[in-house]
Amino acid sequence: MLSHAPSGAGQPVEPTQPREPAEALKPTQPLEPARPEADRHDTIRLPEQPGGGRRSLAPPTADTDLKPRSRRALIGALTAAAVVLIAGGGAAAALLLHHHHASPNATKLRTPAVTHAAVTTPTTQPLPTATPSVTVSPSASTATVGPANWTYPRAIDQQAYQNDQATIASVSCVSATRCFAVDTDGNVLASNASGSWQKVAFDSQTNLASISCPTTRFCAAVDNSGDVIVLTNGTWTDPVRIDSGNNLTGISCPSPSFCVAVDNAGNALTFTGSVTNWSQAGVAQGNSLASVSCPTASFCVAVDQYGNAYTYQGGSWSAGTNVDNSNGLIQVSCPSAAFCAAIDNNGNDAIFTNGAWTTGSMPATATAISCRGSGYCIAVDGDGGAMVYQNGAWSAPVKIDGNNQFATISCVSQTGCVATDQFDNVLYYKASGS
Repeated sequence: MLSHAPSGAGQPVEPTQPREPAEALKPTQPLEPARPEADRHDTIRLPEQPGGGRRSLAPPTADTDLKPRSRRALIGALTAAAVVLIAGGGAAAALLLHHHHASPNATKLRTPAVTHAAVTTPTTQPLPTATPSVTVSPSASTATVGPANWTYPRAIDQQAYQNDQATIASVSCVSATRCFAVDTDGNVLASNASGSWQKVAFDSQTNLASISCPTTRFCAAVDNSGDVIVLTNGTWTDPVRIDSGNNLTGISCPSPSFCVAVDNAGNALTFTGSVTNWSQAGVAQGNSLASVSCPTASFCVAVDQYGNAYTYQGGSWSAGTNVDNSNGLIQVSCPSAAFCAAIDNNGNDAIFTNGAWTTGSMPATATAISCRGSGYCIAVDGDGGAMVYQNGAWSAPVKIDGNNQFATISCVSQTGCVATDQFDNVLYYKASGS
C-alpha cells in the first residue's frame, strides 16, 4: 500500500473525515478464467500499425494450427501483456493519488483542535465570618468610614463563631477605643487603641450574658448559671456563684464599688465591694427581668418581659409600673436619673422624662439601645440600620450594616459608639468633627 505524508508532518495527522480503506485496483474489463487449450479462440487486439488498421491474430484453423511450442509462447505473451496492463493501471492510480495530495487546491488535512475542559477548583463555602451584607469589610489599613459616620463592619471573635456560631451578647465601652465584650461561649474580649480585639478571660461555667465596665480596671460580667466574674486591678476572678438556680440576664456598674445584676426570676442583686457578697432583693415577683441600667449608685431602672419598669431609688425598689402596654421590654438605658429610654420587641419605645413614662412607635424594631446625655440615644435594629433619638423624636434608620441584625451597642458619648451584629462584626461610630 502506498502511503503519503504531507510536507512538514512531524507528528501523526488526523484527517477531518476518516477515509475508507483503499480497495484493490481492478482492470477495466474483468478477465475471464482461462479455458482449456483446445477451446482458445481469442482475438488479441494489438496496437495500431503505422498507416492505420490493426493486425489481429485470428484463431488458427485446422489447416494452419500452431505448433505446441508456438502455442506456449503465445500464452506467455498474453499473460505478460495482462500483467503489464494491470501494473500500468496501478502506477497510474498511484500517480493520480500523488497528484491529488500535492495539488494546492486539494483540501488540506487539519488536526482538529483539542478542547480541554476548564478545571474549576471548588471553593470552600465560607462560614459567615464576613458579613453577608451589601457593604464590604475593608482591611484595617484602608479608610473605613461608611454611611452616617459609622465604619464598615469588621469581623471579631471569629474562632468562637466558627466553633458553634457563638455571638457577642453584650458590649461596654470605657472610651472610644477601649471596650469589653462577652459572647455566648463564655469568652471576654477587649479592644485596644488600634481597634483589634483579643480574648482576655473565660467563664468555663456557661454562656456570658452581660458586661458592664465603668473603668479600664474594673468590669463585672454575669452568666446564665448565676455566676459573676470580675476584673479588679487588671485581673479577672474565677466564676463566683451569686444567684444559685437562676439565670442572670443583665448587669450595670456605675462605679467599681457598686453594681446591680438582675435575673430571670425577678430578683435584683447588689454588689457593694465584695465579689462574694451580693445582696438580693425580690423586684418583679417571678417575672423575668431583661435589663437594668444604673447611672449612679442611687438610681437604677430595671424592665421585664411584660412591659413593666421598676425603679431603684433611696436604697429600695419601687413596685412595677406598666409602661409599654404589656409588650416585652428587652433593654433600658439611663444616662441620668432624669432620662431613660427602653425598647421592646415590637418596634416601640418607652421614654422616661420628668418622672413619667410615655410610649411611642419607632421607625424600625430596635434590638439594642444606648443613651448618652439627657434626651439623646442611638438604637440599632434587626435590619442593619441605626436610628438617633434627639429633640423628642427618632430619625429614619440609616443602613450601616447591610441587612444584618444588630445585637449590642454601647455609646461613651454622643459622638462615639460601638455596635456588634449577629455575625460578630464590630462597627464604630464617630460623629463628624469629633
